[in-house]
Amino acid sequence: MRYKLIIFDLDDTLVDTAGSTGPLKLFDALQVMVEAGLKISSLNEAYKLLKKIDSTSPSGKETIKLFLAEIKAKDDFLTIGVKEYYENIRQDFTMSALEDATEILIQLKAQYHLALVSIGIESQQFLKMKKANLDPRLFDRIFIVQENSKKQWYEQLQREFSCLPEEVLVCGDRFTSDLQPAQELGFKTVHMRWGRGLKQPIVEKVDYTIEKLKELLPILDSV
Repeated sequence: MRYKLIIFDLDDTLVDTAGSTGPLKLFDALQVMVEAGLKISSLNEAYKLLKKIDSTSPSGKETIKLFLAEIKAKDDFLTIGVKEYYENIRQDFTMSALEDATEILIQLKAQYHLALVSIGIESQQFLKMKKANLDPRLFDRIFIVQENSKKQWYEQLQREFSCLPEEVLVCGDRFTSDLQPAQELGFKTVHMRWGRGLKQPIVEKVDYTIEKLKELLPILDSV
């Protein structure tokens, strides 16, 4: 059966968040925690440790949590660091779209409904798209949400575009937040191996795994 609706995640699925704002926000989170009283011997060494932990961490929150445990700091700093990491973003950052992102989306828009469901703060997510020259008008519907589960938004999109479950394809880099809710609804799933998606083992439960957006095209052509 042919797909009618393709739902994308944003961070590390369409834009290279891990290669741009991720390292910056780790340093900002560290600075804010230090200003709040976190005791460290060296800012540079602490930042090196943060980046080392982050290289295998599934999320920024988990990175900060493991870092604080490693240096035996109070859990009180976790809320401070996580808030800075997720809620504040510099205006002077650079952001790149993933290879061929705009071209692929233009091609897909001619054949399918396209939607974007991203976890984050709306102003920040739209700023990322602007910095990456990714036109929001490529999507028929955009939801920027703060809930960890996207299931209710997937359900709303399915109803809005009158799709059967097997007519919906979801592409994202994280299994738990992006793909598992889609599977629970009977949607097909594509695991984008980029950013934090590279830090996760290849998930056998997903229908497809890709490392570049252009790999979506043969998947869609095969249906």
